[in-house]
Amino acid sequence: MKILFCGDIMPGGVLPYQDVFVQMDLLAYMKSFDLRIGTLECAIGNNMKYEPSKMNAEMNIVYARNEDFFRVKELGIDIVSLANNHIFDLCEDGLKNTINLLVRNNIKYVGAGMSLEEASAPLIIERDGFSIAIFACCFSGLKPVWVTAATSTSSGIWQTDIETICNKITDAKKRYDYVIVMPHWGIELKYYPPEEYYLYAKQMIDAGADSVLGSHTHTIAPHWKYKGKTICYSMGNFMFPDFCMEVPKPQYYPENKEECQLLDRRWFYPKDFSSPVVSVWRGRNRIGSMFSMNIKRRKIIVKYRLVVLDNNNILKIYTGINSWIVSFRMKVWDFLYSHFKYRFVNRFLDNKYNVIERSLDKMEAFNIHVEL
Repeated sequence: MKILFCGDIMPGGVLPYQDVFVQMDLLAYMKSFDLRIGTLECAIGNNMKYEPSKMNAEMNIVYARNEDFFRVKELGIDIVSLANNHIFDLCEDGLKNTINLLVRNNIKYVGAGMSLEEASAPLIIERDGFSIAIFACCFSGLKPVWVTAATSTSSGIWQTDIETICNKITDAKKRYDYVIVMPHWGIELKYYPPEEYYLYAKQMIDAGADSVLGSHTHTIAPHWKYKGKTICYSMGNFMFPDFCMEVPKPQYYPENKEECQLLDRRWFYPKDFSSPVVSVWRGRNRIGSMFSMNIKRRKIIVKYRLVVLDNNNILKIYTGINSWIVSFRMKVWDFLYSHFKYRFVNRFLDNKYNVIERSLDKMEAFNIHVEL
């Protein structure tokens, strides 16, 4: 059984104002897998109420319209995690509408629901004689700081603590062959995991997880082996295009392509603006990673491949010299996190004298790569 995991997906934004959104060779690659799994990091709905506490705090509201949902289906996505900080941006009606669209399109979901029981339940896959339990969650008390957590009587995402999820992992491992965890965690734009998450990932593997594949930071981040099992702090964006923003920060959809093209372009979630703009991702945010998981003869083989969202917001496989540089950088991270203590590695990478790393950061932050 071959499974493809990818990062954050938002099927709206500027995509309705262009003819093509994905290259055919990437679609062909994705269709070579038995299952495709990603994080749907937006609510989906038309003319719905924005989440009031986020609006009052001038936080970003991210959503796609019903007519944009077909792109998730066209990518061949079979399963989505809904455990993220934007799935409730259109309140409970938006969550219900999103779930209804998923069900009607035969796409399974995990990590959110109409109650805590539903949101915290693992998604079970049974195929080729194997059984897999997939968990998706956010963590209590740590970033992302704003989520609507499900309770026994109310809808929302599964927000949990490390002890609870480790107990669930251990229990699931007794009943299923494999356990995969998809946490939505961390600090946006930061490459390296905070110490809590580095330790959490190891604790989940110790509890019985076979892989931990994270999201949320909008950048690809280190992946490493622990006890022979893959941990990825963040897979980065997958299909998350540039998008239009109104004041104070809700996303919106212009009437037509011409109106969209007339808007000013501003780098990534601008803090201050007085009229509608297009929020444009920087170079580092346009690169994502896909993790392929091949389960064969009771053994998991995990590999990764890079994707990129080009200047025209077309998703494609990332190739060329810059992709090699990024791949080499990830291999270095893998080695450092696998063989040295966390604090030593982060001190080394964040050190002001680490000229190479800081130069790469600056290039990815402010420049669009040649291939884009």
